[in-house]
Amino acid sequence: ISQIRYALEQQAFALAVEHASESQMDALEELVKRLDRSMDEQENARIDKQIHFTLALASGNVLLLNILEACSGVIDTFIRNMRAEILRTKEAKEALNLCHRQIAEALRNKDNAAQVWNSTMRYQKVWQMKFWKKMKKHILCEKINNR
Repeated sequence: ISQIRYALEQQAFALAVEHASESQMDALEELVKRLDRSMDEQENARIDKQIHFTLALASGNVLLLNILEACSGVIDTFIRNMRAEILRTKEAKEALNLCHRQIAEALRNKDNAAQVWNSTMRYQKVWQMKFWKKMKKHILCEKINNR
């Protein structure tokens, strides 16, 4: 799921750099500011989802948006679990929010899409690997305990 999400959102970002309207960039920046201020985990999850939806909408590619919406349920479950793991510390929350700010700024500045995306998403990839290692250990322990 994380690989599919990453590929779709990378393409959405690249297209959004070319097609985003002023109002879409404003909306994305406002969502990022709200995420920075929010201390409520449920609100954070809603805002995070809105950020990614806004970016997909700004791509101007209806099919890409439809695919992300179709995968939304699975992605939401994945993100909820991963987000809880990532946001265990204040430093981790700040680093994740920095990624969102950098994406919004790059979109506003029409920066090189591939370079910006790869540098900002590196942080999320590290946490995804840690999360899945932890989940694999948990699943293995469950299998052993259920024998």
